[in-house]
Amino acid sequence: MRGRDIKRYKAEFADLYVIIAKYGSYKYLPKKYPAIYNHLKSYEEKLKQRGQCRYSRNNKVNVKSDFPGQHHWLELDNNPKDKYLEEFEKEKIVYNDISQQLAFSLCKKGIYFNNTVYFITNSTYNRYFVSLLNTKLIDWYYKRTSAQLGEKAVRLFSIYVQNLPIPQITKEAQKPFELLVDTIIAKKETGEDTIAEEQKIDIMVYKLYDLTYDEVKIVDPEFGLTEEEYMNYEN
Repeated sequence: MRGRDIKRYKAEFADLYVIIAKYGSYKYLPKKYPAIYNHLKSYEEKLKQRGQCRYSRNNKVNVKSDFPGQHHWLELDNNPKDKYLEEFEKEKIVYNDISQQLAFSLCKKGIYFNNTVYFITNSTYNRYFVSLLNTKLIDWYYKRTSAQLGEKAVRLFSIYVQNLPIPQITKEAQKPFELLVDTIIAKKETGEDTIAEEQKIDIMVYKLYDLTYDEVKIVDPEFGLTEEEYMNYEN
């Protein structure tokens, strides 16, 4: 997955793949996946320049390296002790490093991506988080509290994303948000319009943050409800 593939709530898979040469893959790649091995072999010298790898001067594998834990040139530097790759095997929230508008998407297990994509893993709250992160309020707030690239680009630095004020609510209170997220994703799968559901989440989030009607109009000047409708709104 690339950053450009990420849309609000759902990413668009572009049928592109990356080679994940996990720790220890040098043992099986040549025989089990010769096409991949031959492809990587053409970049052998460049791959060896990534640091001290486990190969001897005659280019034969030296498992008893003087540098235990260092990777062989055929594999990523992903020692199983650091557990990093395990995060890709979880459901995630993914977002682009640079975009015109905040866009967060749920990402299935086992999806990998390039360096233009950032991600959050917390399966307990993923749907609640993604509903808030895609709202007009969070977009408005983020653009005013972070370092940006002018008027047309949003740069999602982790230091700012991590400090977004997300209300802690019970799992029961999260259910209306989760149901709407599931509906939005299902509709996007079939190309249906999701404006009504996304607008409902916007209103729910305004209420969640206790915004007055006047404050809502600052965030969303084209807000469609009257003050009375907003004050009496229930999920």
